[in-house]
This record gives sequence, structure tokens and C-alpha cells, in this order.
Amino acid sequence: MKWRYFQQNVFFTLVRASALLITLALLGIVFFTAKLPSSVFDEVMALPYHIYVLATAGTNIEATRPIQYGTVLVLMIVVLGIDLFAIIIRGYMRKNKRW
Repeated sequence: MKWRYFQQNVFFTLVRASALLITLALLGIVFFTAKLPSSVFDEVMALPYHIYVLATAGTNIEATRPIQYGTVLVLMIVVLGIDLFAIIIRGYMRKNKRW
């Protein structure tokens, strides 16, 4: 019985990840931007892809190491912040639900 739930969780995780990636692709994610965006409709780089580019592209990767760590820190703060917000909302909704 537990194996079935594990398979369902893996399946739903893969579906969610692919949906998020498709959403990023449709929103205008680009490989490289020479300047900062000036409006909401400008093309942007996704943080995970930006980390990948910093870690693999270029001739002096060690020089970009502090930028890589900073980008990873920003990504972790954003993800943990969104997760914390969802946990708080879920707790609030469960507390107010009448059975």
C-alpha cells in the first residue's frame, strides 16, 4: 500500500516540475540578457538556468563563484519563502475548516 503512494507522489512531482518548466518557457525565458529588464514584459533569465550558465560557461569560472553562490542563496530564499507562505496558509485553512 505504501509503495502505491510513493509512486503517486513521484508521478505528481514529475508532472508538477514539467508544468513549471513549460510555464517558464512560455513566459519568455532567454539564454542571455545584456541588460536588466525595464518592464514586466521584458525577457528574463530563470534563476536555475542562470546558475547553470554561471557554472558552465566562460573561461574563468572561479571568478564567477561568488555570483553563483549569491544566485543560489536568492533562489533558496525565494523557494523557502514561498513554501513557508504555503505552510502558513494551509495551517490557517485547516484550522478554520469545519468537519
